[in-house]
Amino acid sequence: MGQGELVLKADVTVLGAGAAGLWSALTAARAGATVVILSRAPLGAGTNTSLAGGGLLAAGDGFSSRDHARATLASGQGLADPGLAVNLAAQAGTELRALTRETGIELIYLGRGHYRLPSGPDFGLPGHALTVALVKLVRAAGIRVLAGASVLGLLTRTGRVWGAHGVLPDGSAFRVIAAATILATGGYAGCLSPNDNSPCVAGAGQVWALEAGAALRDLEFIQFFPVGLDAPDLPSYPLPYPYPAGTALEDEAGGDLLASHFPGRTLEDVCTRDRDRLAIVLANEREAGRPAWVRFGRGGSDLLCLQLLDRYGWRRERVRVRPLAHFTMGGVAVDENLQALPGLFAAGEVVGGQHGANRCGGNALTACLVHGRAAGQGAAGLAARTKTRPPVFPPESSRLLLAAARQPPAATSPDLAELRRRAMAIGGCHLGPVRGRPQLREGIAGVAGLSRALSGLPAGASLVARHQELRWMLTLLGLAMESAMARTESRGAHCREDYPQPESGQARPIVVRLDPRGGGAMAG
Repeated sequence: MGQGELVLKADVTVLGAGAAGLWSALTAARAGATVVILSRAPLGAGTNTSLAGGGLLAAGDGFSSRDHARATLASGQGLADPGLAVNLAAQAGTELRALTRETGIELIYLGRGHYRLPSGPDFGLPGHALTVALVKLVRAAGIRVLAGASVLGLLTRTGRVWGAHGVLPDGSAFRVIAAATILATGGYAGCLSPNDNSPCVAGAGQVWALEAGAALRDLEFIQFFPVGLDAPDLPSYPLPYPYPAGTALEDEAGGDLLASHFPGRTLEDVCTRDRDRLAIVLANEREAGRPAWVRFGRGGSDLLCLQLLDRYGWRRERVRVRPLAHFTMGGVAVDENLQALPGLFAAGEVVGGQHGANRCGGNALTACLVHGRAAGQGAAGLAARTKTRPPVFPPESSRLLLAAARQPPAATSPDLAELRRRAMAIGGCHLGPVRGRPQLREGIAGVAGLSRALSGLPAGASLVARHQELRWMLTLLGLAMESAMARTESRGAHCREDYPQPESGQARPIVVRLDPRGGGAMAG
């Protein structure tokens, strides 16, 4: 265990270093705030932004900001926060122009409001090229970064957030005391297996906010990308469209699955407009022991999907696919200024309510920019107005490390990696594209059993962060299953096989808060 504790003071601290975190940090710094970024991985790595296919949505020829707002609200099916949705659409064009001006990245316009980032050099994913450009801006701005910082929680007093504490790579503790904190830690699709998210993104920020007193909402809404790679020698990654002409979706025997379920339509069209229906079809096929395959048409060697497969040495005529947990609409409840609690703002996928029951394609990165700027402006403004001296906080991480160091080593308990694997398997099985009451009840019981196993597993000083991360994952999985159980309808990305239709009376968020009497969180 490292010695001592690093204590930093700043106007604003940003937790997370994807597009939302970096953009909000730049905004706050340019507003005159001193900023510290806490990044779990080396800056520019370990984020979902770096893996993104690069789609954005904003007004363009034949597609107005009003059209953008309508599309966002329609996808949300009555659950998207109107203020957030309208502001997202109103500011999207401005932010995309600012992105080009700041980074030099020229966006490719595809029509009907859809833009795409260009691929980076040497077949760099578009999201990686964006991340590299934003990291350069952060470095140039002189913003301090604690890379490899494992946050263990938020610093709070009387309902107000004053920064965060955690552990550094050398095992020493740190505290960042700040007048304003921005959560930009991403979603929680990484809690499910299989998924296409970074291993560093698994819902920790949502639980930090919950434990600090914030509300969570819409945790049952998880979006799946239907055609993800399903082969032991290939990574878990979605096959991004566009696809070559003539690309087919087949069953094991070569039968045409598109003709059976979506007659007259192409795979690209179905992935674009009926992603959830296709994910449900493929999940049901797989459950019945009938895996699905994609057979690519001829040509299109310049397309990202084929370049991706070529990079991994793929030389077969077709590749097996399955749905992957891709994006989460649930998260931290915020007001129109992206504030969740006094002193706590949020931006990016960690925010609940901005997409409602389902995300409109292209809005993920757009929301990172629009709401990242709003959170950065709000945090810098709050810091400038804050005259109260921060309270004195005890060295919480140091105490946790010392307590863990005194624990005896585990003898027969399963290790953390195995518990995490089992947790993700439960999440993928019981929170998949199709859910039902028996599966959800079984999943909740399974999560509870793993939580008991974890509580009996000594953390050890070197494993404190991993121990806590698994606790947060299990907490969030349990709450998402409870929320899915409470929503007795199908809506957006939430499909209940025992309640297959939407119910007008349930067009409202399911909110999760800590029980003020103790005993954990409750949904209502």
